[in-house]
Amino acid sequence: MRTSKWSKWLAACGVEELASARNMKFQDTEATLTAATAGLGIAIGHAVLVDHDVREGRLMEVWPAYAPLAAGYHLLQTKRVLRNPAARAVADWLTKEAVAFREATRQV
Repeated sequence: MRTSKWSKWLAACGVEELASARNMKFQDTEATLTAATAGLGIAIGHAVLVDHDVREGRLMEVWPAYAPLAAGYHLLQTKRVLRNPAARAVADWLTKEAVAFREATRQV
């Protein structure tokens, strides 16, 4: 079961007493952001996923507060990957990209 990021975000913003009378829940981030760009309501999302839509005017920040949420991706691999040069190259590339992304977002 997925936990709501809304309660964590509202708490981080110091307004955990806010509550919605009605809400929609979507299975994934893409569906959530598609609904928001279609005008079906408001959504929270990772800056890297919404920045383009904000710049293009499809979405707007109604409350520009940022809150760190404990979420992320993990690269999992077996020992067999270490013996496969192509798989190892992909794993190394993903790791380098993740480090570069983390460094770029820290400077914003």
